Amino acid sequence: MAGKRSRAFLVKELEKHYLLSGDVDGIIILWEFTLKDGKWRRVLQVPQQHKKGVTCISGIMVSQTAAIFASTSSDCTVHVWEMLLPSTGEGDCKLSCLDSLFLGSKAMVALSLAELPGNTGHIVLALGGLDNKVHLYYGERTGKFSHACELKGHTDWIRCLDFSLSICTTKDDSLFLVSSSQDRSIRLWKMTLIQTSIKEEEIGLASYIKGHILAVGSSSYQISLESLLIGHEDWVYSVEWRPPTKISPEDNDIHQPHCILSASMDKTMMIWQPEKTTGIWMNVVTVGELSHCALGFYGGHWSPSGDSVLAYGYGGSFHLWKNVGVDFDNWQPQKVPSGHFASVTDAAWARSGEYILSVSHDQTTRIFAPWKNEDGSSWHEIARPQVHGHDINCATMIQGKGNHRFVSGADEKVARVFEASLSFLKTLDHAHFQTSSVHVGLQDDIQILGANMSALGLSQKPIYVQGAVQFFPILHLRYFYNV
Repeated sequence: MAGKRSRAFLVKELEKHYLLSGDVDGIIILWEFTLKDGKWRRVLQVPQQHKKGVTCISGIMVSQTAAIFASTSSDCTVHVWEMLLPSTGEGDCKLSCLDSLFLGSKAMVALSLAELPGNTGHIVLALGGLDNKVHLYYGERTGKFSHACELKGHTDWIRCLDFSLSICTTKDDSLFLVSSSQDRSIRLWKMTLIQTSIKEEEIGLASYIKGHILAVGSSSYQISLESLLIGHEDWVYSVEWRPPTKISPEDNDIHQPHCILSASMDKTMMIWQPEKTTGIWMNVVTVGELSHCALGFYGGHWSPSGDSVLAYGYGGSFHLWKNVGVDFDNWQPQKVPSGHFASVTDAAWARSGEYILSVSHDQTTRIFAPWKNEDGSSWHEIARPQVHGHDINCATMIQGKGNHRFVSGADEKVARVFEASLSFLKTLDHAHFQTSSVHVGLQDDIQILGANMSALGLSQKPIYVQGAVQFFPILHLRYFYNV
């Protein structure tokens, strides 16, 4: 469903996952996943719904049986809820609304919740949206939320916010907030516990020069800009801290690495870490797709163990990379589930029977083939030869060189003929045999090596085998192999 945002959290003692989802109608639903039987069920619908589409949901566990979550919407409101989970395997979840915030005419599209360090029992709420500012609110676990301050610096809409865990050391108690924006930058903010039992009127001008002061009860926090991360070439839609891990298998203490994942409309994801010697945040890993398909990545997520990253894009596609290195990082692309997200209108087998071609009202043509490896064979999408601007209604395979031609027809009332290139046939061969040698489908008389398309063009231009073609194979291989 369009405009859907969700956040999942786990209650280990109950062996259940809970998922909150919001839709374009402003409805929020709580789902429950039982690890024992592997089934999802709808638990309840949040009674107070938004008047417009839900833009973001964020939640945190404050105890083993209690969670606090907040939701933003295009109606310029934020609702904060407390959810009590059943202490045993049986029972119902209970909801109570803690607060409703009205934000004026500027809608918020991103939010994040965290517990303030120092065992104060307070929650901090960060909001960001169309006014280019990060708004901080604070409140008790069972009380109202008050506006604390505004963090300025971004020059375009804020797209994502994410709090780290409280990092408690002998020197200070700190909490980090990372924000991403359409201005292509990422900002890292630091909240440090500076003094207890300080009164607001005692805070001097020198403290404000260093950064905003957040006074919560008997505690005060200094808020400052820790770092500015620049590297993406388009809107940064998503940022996320690496999940925490246990320090040792025998110890229950957890540690969250200083590591951030960002996803952008430039079709790349980046991993950021501070250098050990200087502490300067640097881009240490970059993964992505080289293709001409529309738009880039809407979001990126870590796996629970932190050894894999997953991105999702405009066409309903997933992009997965895994760190397969032992002594050093080695991020490699992986196979992912895929499929049409609208009605499939036609399908046709290749004349050789090696793959099946399908067309859909999601305006794409996709090719599925068995992917053979040591564990056997499984079907996967290996190519997306047509990404169209109209709903595609029919397709058929036709006679051609190597029997790798098809014709498709769409709502524009035009039939288009496609011929497989050498790069696609190599991809098909790799899916069948997982070796570097060529086995199937490669003929000596193939004339088209790949395809090229200008940035603002709608038609592909073939790259022929004759001439200076050695600069283009990787470009077209990614175009044909877009997951």
